[in-house]
Amino acid sequence: MDIIAIYVTHKDMNNAQKVTDHLFRMKLIACANYFPITTQYVWKNGIEVGQEVVSIYKTKTQNREKVKEAIKWVHPYQIPCIMKMSVEVNHAYGNRVTENVA
Repeated sequence: MDIIAIYVTHKDMNNAQKVTDHLFRMKLIACANYFPITTQYVWKNGIEVGQEVVSIYKTKTQNREKVKEAIKWVHPYQIPCIMKMSVEVNHAYGNRVTENVA
């Protein structure tokens, strides 16, 4: 199956759900998972620590650019984290993903 997972960080659950709803309306994703995380990163020559929410979106490989652009359109971060992860899935789940996205 030609499926990818897209990892995205959000400032909070409301933002994560807003982005996810946008992707569902566009039929770009078949599923989303959310995880609260503590994040530590370099920003403007300092080290920041904070709380975020990670979403993992499942979609077809050919939707990668469309998903990335749709996320950028509604995401409030100046530089959002949008990472593609190559995955291997069982046949039945892969079919489920491909049947539920444009």
